Amino acid sequence: MNVIDFFVRIEKNSDLSLGDYIENAKNIDVFTLNVNETIVPCTVNNNNKECYLVSPSVHYIKYAMDEISEMSNKLLLFTLKCIGKTIYLIGSFGCIDKAVHVNNWLISTNPNVRLDQDQVKLITKSIKDKHPCHSIIFRSIDPIKDCDLIKYLVKEGYHLVLNREIHYFYPNKINLFTKNKKKMY
Repeated sequence: MNVIDFFVRIEKNSDLSLGDYIENAKNIDVFTLNVNETIVPCTVNNNNKECYLVSPSVHYIKYAMDEISEMSNKLLLFTLKCIGKTIYLIGSFGCIDKAVHVNNWLISTNPNVRLDQDQVKLITKSIKDKHPCHSIIFRSIDPIKDCDLIKYLVKEGYHLVLNREIHYFYPNKINLFTKNKKKMY
């Protein structure tokens, strides 16, 4: 069963939830959008604060706090943790985790989805109509390959938020036998 079939199965069966299959996916609904023959999987987070695939507070704040916990400078660590906890608290009051993720295949890097301006408008309207109190987050947008999609999203009023760096590997452009090769880790 592929992800789309899985989402449709849960979407059509009110007795099933994503939390029945994924331990840290409680309070998350799934649905698919068929936008001009393009199927787009979506998740609705109703305040789950456990799963980084659907929770902005976990993705941006808790993950950063986990990463800084390895720092040796205790004063800086304490200061950054205080800042992180404050941001997390403010985000919790602001319902940062009430979000609909578009193109969420429930994996860390989702396949690219090719959408045109009309499809972006349809997706936005559909989600705003069904979930007016949720933010809308498009997942896995690549600034190199998705230039047009980024333009369409900005035109529709979306804000770009830095996520994580994408690394490209072009094996035919690397000569491993040159004298000036760099160490690769």
